[in-house]
Amino acid sequence: MSTYPTAIEGNQLFAHKDFAGAVIAYRKALQQAPTPSLFHNLGVALGQLERWTEAEVAYQESLSLRPFHPETRNNLGIALQKQGRLFDAETVLRSLLSDDPWNIDVATNLAGVLLEQGRPDVAIPLLAPIVRRAGHHAMGWNTLGACFLDNGELDTGLSCFARAHQQQPNNPTPIMHLFAPLQEIDPHQGIALLQHGLKQNPDRWDWVFFIHILEAWHQGQSKTTLTDVTPTWWIDALEYALRHRNKQTKLFSTTASTLQCAVEACSVEGLCLEFGTRFGTSARIIQQHSHQDLYVFDSFEGLPTDWHTVPKGAYSTGGIVPNLGNNVHPVVGWYNESLPNFVQEHPENIRLLHIDCDLYSSTKDVLDCIGDRLVSGTIVVFDEYWMGPHWREDEWKAWVECVEKHNIRYEYLAFALLTQQAVIRIL
Repeated sequence: MSTYPTAIEGNQLFAHKDFAGAVIAYRKALQQAPTPSLFHNLGVALGQLERWTEAEVAYQESLSLRPFHPETRNNLGIALQKQGRLFDAETVLRSLLSDDPWNIDVATNLAGVLLEQGRPDVAIPLLAPIVRRAGHHAMGWNTLGACFLDNGELDTGLSCFARAHQQQPNNPTPIMHLFAPLQEIDPHQGIALLQHGLKQNPDRWDWVFFIHILEAWHQGQSKTTLTDVTPTWWIDALEYALRHRNKQTKLFSTTASTLQCAVEACSVEGLCLEFGTRFGTSARIIQQHSHQDLYVFDSFEGLPTDWHTVPKGAYSTGGIVPNLGNNVHPVVGWYNESLPNFVQEHPENIRLLHIDCDLYSSTKDVLDCIGDRLVSGTIVVFDEYWMGPHWREDEWKAWVECVEKHNIRYEYLAFALLTQQAVIRIL
């Protein structure tokens, strides 16, 4: 740490969580002496304020003076990840891990970046041997569990989350991740876990809401009386699901379980289509259970427009088209350009339709083109259907319009509590 008065003041302000004040103090100190440690401290303070672009600049300045400092390089990777620059973050963290191959903190951060890219199959072999060697590292086990979960390996993910929770019983992140697969196996255990967690985290109103959902769902209620601090859109979504389910409708919490349910419900011959593939996490799960040709549509350039707070271009693969095997066929391009030609070449009805379009406009483009191919027995899976703040403006809205246009009758086979999915069967 620098001994300049403003640097000492910055450290004191940081210790008292006055991060904005610490930034001002560090900048003043840098005018006197631009040292690598001061730039690093500035980056950390800016990160606490989620000013990630400025934090990146501070870390780069620090590294220009102290090029191989591991903590600064690790923090730079995190700053890049927070800005959505996942490939840049991967490059920085891979370089750091090559210098220190058993560094569990770096490996955990790198696995988190790969997971956010939709590449759990790459993250698992990278992180698993390192976290097993470390033994005690709750966030490492938690991240490994998330990778297994996204890779469709629910039981293994559950055991990793349990280990993370055992090592840090009061940490809310492993509790929430443990809850997701646990509630699918035994809802009562899921409720008990969150109730226990509330003793150490009493401000988690979302946990109160999840407990209420499970109780209302399994008691057959059709309305909720929970209105205190819960966002109105959560209550709206819950009551929608309660009103529109039937006795067979299931409640999941994980993507893999929801997709497996959808594939197993397929009963008609026809095409299997996915819209929104990115690196192919969901496509792998669908293919694992369907053993049928799957056509996956994506521009691989990210969102064509802003999606509420998510900017245009988000979820890009950087133009990389993933190789998902001989039975998965990418159709590259924007939906409104690639789909009409595909439909002309493939006159079959649709067996399974997985829509991960996010945007209303993109979902509408798909359904306008293939809505007449949905027949009795077709299974439709939406990925951002409910439980989001704008759920009635996006995929749900496009589906309602398609239903009205084609006079479609349908039923809900499943809702997913944490992943916002819905599984629909055409009647």
